[in-house]
Amino acid sequence: MSAAPRARAAQQEPEHANRIEFSVNTIARSGFFKLLLSVAANYTPASAEKGYLSAARYMSPELLSRFEPVARAQLKQVVTNRISQFFAVDSDKVEGKDPLVVRFLGERITYVGRTETERKPYQYRVGLQHVERTQQNPYGLVVSSIEQNESPTASVPNPQSKN
Repeated sequence: MSAAPRARAAQQEPEHANRIEFSVNTIARSGFFKLLLSVAANYTPASAEKGYLSAARYMSPELLSRFEPVARAQLKQVVTNRISQFFAVDSDKVEGKDPLVVRFLGERITYVGRTETERKPYQYRVGLQHVERTQQNPYGLVVSSIEQNESPTASVPNPQSKN
């Protein structure tokens, strides 16, 4: 390769890297994650079934096969016990680019009926795979993994709890 083509290739590399960085950050902060978290982490007895179906269409087949049996049992409990859950995102961080993994930190509040039963710092860690864009999935992404747990920061006391 002569000096001119090598110089052009060297100049194109940072541009390509910038495009990858831009697309990762764009995806991480896109409506895709807002949609996913709004239906997976925020629900009421009236919205849980619809939210589950909406989230399921963006899951990889492997994740869906593990998620579906657990979700069906949880849906029954949500409706029977009138459980509502809300998650407010405080921050997000891209942890990996190939595959794309994003961690969301925030606060999760749980209610049974109208009574707040739990308020705690929580985190969701979401892994994505690229797939072909379709009319049903205009993002061209599916969730390949999702982890949720209490975040390592101190628990937020429930102002309504009685000890």
